[in-house]
Amino acid sequence: MFLQLPPQAEELPGGQPGGCIDVTAAQMACEAVQNLLRSIGVLEGEPTRSEVVFYGRIQVLEAPGPGLFLPSVKPGTVVDEGAVLGHFEGEPVRAPFAGVAVSVSLPRYCFAGERMVGIAPLVRNGIGEGAGAS
Repeated sequence: MFLQLPPQAEELPGGQPGGCIDVTAAQMACEAVQNLLRSIGVLEGEPTRSEVVFYGRIQVLEAPGPGLFLPSVKPGTVVDEGAVLGHFEGEPVRAPFAGVAVSVSLPRYCFAGERMVGIAPLVRNGIGEGAGAS
């Protein structure tokens, strides 16, 4: 018997620079995939129910010019609108909306236009909040 299921892909926080792995997120994703396999009968056992949280399109916060970026949060941190995500040349870099910091640059010197933080807005009941929500 073959199951005809759509492909499944998991995207985890971390990655660049340097191929960093967010171990907590990787463990959560592994458990989610195993739970999916239980729900379709590939693995034995009962699937567990968990809360599903949806996020919208990632907005990238870029360096406005050359300078030093010092992060204050780690990837995966849930933040409120206005929360300080880091400092650029001593000035706070604030979350433009509530969401999750999905990518955060390491402390470093940035040039204009380089990525400092990627933040995804929380989406409730199909209604997006923040940038890129549709």
